[in-house]
Amino acid sequence: MKKYRHYIFDLYGTLLDIHTDQKKPMLWRRMADLYGCYGAGWAPREMRRAYQRMCAEEETRLAVMNGSLWPEITLERVFVRLLLEAPSLRESRLLIEGKSARSWREVCCGGPERSREERRYDPEMLPDRLVHSDWVQCVASEFRLLSICHLRLYPDTLETLQTIRQKGGSLWLLSNAQRCFTVQELEQAGLWDLFDGIRISSDAGVRKPDPLFMRSLLDGEGLDPADCLMIGNERESDMAVAAACGVDGFYLEEDGHSLPLLLKEVRDA
Repeated sequence: MKKYRHYIFDLYGTLLDIHTDQKKPMLWRRMADLYGCYGAGWAPREMRRAYQRMCAEEETRLAVMNGSLWPEITLERVFVRLLLEAPSLRESRLLIEGKSARSWREVCCGGPERSREERRYDPEMLPDRLVHSDWVQCVASEFRLLSICHLRLYPDTLETLQTIRQKGGSLWLLSNAQRCFTVQELEQAGLWDLFDGIRISSDAGVRKPDPLFMRSLLDGEGLDPADCLMIGNERESDMAVAAACGVDGFYLEEDGHSLPLLLKEVRDA
């Protein structure tokens, strides 16, 4: 393998071994209980179905806005919608950014200045203050923790990254992921400070294999595609986006278990 200047890594299934299960009944019981504390009444199964429907709606909405075949939503919007679109919404003394859930719903109905006939809930009017609140980050973290079955570094992850750095290469992350999950997982795994730059698809609004996602990294950081190597475990995502942008790809046949092969190639380059 030739010596590259820039190494662009996928995250999940490449550097981090993860398995999640969003079908676990316990997950939706706990989430329904959490939302109930803020006055949002959900039955667990109904909540799960609503979550799936809202994710699909948000993806359709975003695809119309940005024209991508591979839109990447921000799940914070879905978690806010689950609060405001609950089948029942009672008054609660627990406030979010100074307002009750019922008050926030009024904001999304156009406010009190609109007549009763005009006041209809509009998911397009979700307030940025609520979508980017500490509350929604806490909800997202709870959801992620409940859904994870295991999350761990592959055995050769750190040695591989450190060796690339010692050989003079730069390290970049290009991950199909949600910022509300991934930042804390990178920090907990001790990976956050190892990269020269990190791109997360929920920030970009598109995901691999959309070439726009990789180009945001290449153009934004001034990286020559000929000097880059994309490393990942998915042909239709990681390898496809690399090929579309003129970047060489290194396919990991068995997730992180083939990292030792990459490590050897880097040492020998």
